[in-house]
Amino acid sequence: MLTRLLLFLLGVLPILFVDLLLVRPDLRAGATVVVPFLTGLLVVLGLLSLVGEPLLQRLLPKTSRRNAMSSLALGQALFVSASLPLLLPIAWQQDFRNHFGWGVLYLGASLLVLYPILGRFWTKRAVPSRLHIRVLLVPVIALPLAYLLELRQLNMGPQQAGLADLDTQKASATPNVLLVVLDTLRYDTLHATWEGYQHFPQLDEFTQNAAKFERGYAGSNVTPGGHSALFTGLYPAESGTLPKGLVRLDESLLTISEFLQSYGYRTAATVTNARVSGRFGYRQGFEVYDDSLVNTSFQPSDAGERLGRSSIVQLLGAPLSRKLVHGAFKSWKWRRPVPTAADTSRTALAMMDKMNIEENEPWYLFLNYIDPHTPYLTREDLAETFGPGYEYGELSQVRRNTLQFTGKINDLQAAVDRGEEQSEALNWLQEAYREQCRELDEGVMMLLAGLRKRKLLDENTLILFTSDHGEHLGEHNQYHHGNTLLDEEVRVPFLLMGPGIEPGSESTPISGADFFATVCYAMGLEDEAWPRTEGWPMQTPRPGRVIRFEHGSQRGILMDHHKMIADDRNGALTWVQAYDLEQDPQELRNLINQDLPWIQAIIQNPPIRSSQDAERVIASDGTLNLADLGYADEVADE
Repeated sequence: MLTRLLLFLLGVLPILFVDLLLVRPDLRAGATVVVPFLTGLLVVLGLLSLVGEPLLQRLLPKTSRRNAMSSLALGQALFVSASLPLLLPIAWQQDFRNHFGWGVLYLGASLLVLYPILGRFWTKRAVPSRLHIRVLLVPVIALPLAYLLELRQLNMGPQQAGLADLDTQKASATPNVLLVVLDTLRYDTLHATWEGYQHFPQLDEFTQNAAKFERGYAGSNVTPGGHSALFTGLYPAESGTLPKGLVRLDESLLTISEFLQSYGYRTAATVTNARVSGRFGYRQGFEVYDDSLVNTSFQPSDAGERLGRSSIVQLLGAPLSRKLVHGAFKSWKWRRPVPTAADTSRTALAMMDKMNIEENEPWYLFLNYIDPHTPYLTREDLAETFGPGYEYGELSQVRRNTLQFTGKINDLQAAVDRGEEQSEALNWLQEAYREQCRELDEGVMMLLAGLRKRKLLDENTLILFTSDHGEHLGEHNQYHHGNTLLDEEVRVPFLLMGPGIEPGSESTPISGADFFATVCYAMGLEDEAWPRTEGWPMQTPRPGRVIRFEHGSQRGILMDHHKMIADDRNGALTWVQAYDLEQDPQELRNLINQDLPWIQAIIQNPPIRSSQDAERVIASDGTLNLADLGYADEVADE
């Protein structure tokens, strides 16, 4: 019995290699985990074959039926049956796996044809020697192969990049540049209080002499677009990051890191948001881009997606098996810990130590801190220092599971829509979000103290503290981000300090797209040396210009205190919201149907054009599950 089981496995196990190389080459995430799971499935099939093969042996000559090598033939027949559909055109493969009946019919027919042919061939041969070693070698070799293929797609760990091919002029100044993006941070946090509690006591003190821009706007309401504006000085529609889904920053774009590297800057980054991992194009121009805190190879949903698409799983159950396997992995309770602000700072400082930057070398450091982000987890001792301590068990009990937490938020939204009183839940939500600022405050100050200790941070360092987008916390009965272009989602803090920066408050609107121009201005470059940018230097704010924020079909503009939002579909802009923020800062009165001169002027001569990317949703390649991150509306149907 054992010999027959091993022979079956010897015949079928090569499917591991075919599976790794031919099943969706762009879907490598989870491949390492799939190898042992798939091996286990094949062992189960081998045990079942011991029961089922006697029925199939009637297809063989009587003299061959008792020969153990018939089990090798059965395993090989299953291997060939599972492999052949992978040679079909992609469209045919799609049809094949979406029809359960076709899969069953194909499996039965292929085994009835292949088993007798292979059985007649193999039963004339002797059982291979050292059978158990041969069988064991297959998964042993497949496992490191899977890891290498997955590693190649994920591009894990610090990455190296080459110099940009740029024509440069001599800069009159080369200040160090520090860009700190506090992911998902609302405008009402830095230098602001809630219920009398200060969000960032230490950072507020550190930035007391900074230029504070009261009306700063991110380029988007989601991470890719918000970061691309900071990196390129272009708005999402111009940088190719307007679509929903798995957006990448195109390598043809010039980034601030490439620009500074061409001027001799040492460039480095540490990020903790998977949507700006190096594999999505954001590493361009960075000598070191460390995304190791989030760019890990194992996530249950990724492994489930990859295993569900495996050739043998598709063969055995077509769409049903894929759904069952993927669903089982998604419901797995394992979650990797979300990196804390302290983790981010420690990683960044260790990275800077390894770079060994000399005293006369200018540097550019970009930091992305994932806080404050759902599910709003904060170290208990720091949470106790903030707020009155609101309680709401339904949300607090599930905050370690992003999917369940998101589901509860959706329930809360539905309850408010029905007119139910939910102040207890809303108070808890506001406090839970804002508590994270205390842990973020501690982590960022750890970074600043570490840089100063290493004699890297001084008065010649240009520092910008900002965010990639904001967050709804119940206003307009909206939650999370990526849903609207109202100020809760697109208005963010901007604190700028360093050489030539005058402290004080500034009310002129600015944008994340202004960062590139701000650095060029600080370097004293002549206008002709500036790259193409939609931004304007923050050092010289320009009233009356158009500020933009956009994502998918949502397109928004701001001119002074007039704000309008359009729906971009079918190649045309339909203006759906208009607000006078001077008279209505909370955006409670939509004026779009009012015959006001400024509204009509924008409608008749819009400062933006419709984009063909507005309705696109870019499908996942399996390296990142956007639904698990709370972006269910950005998942493309496949």
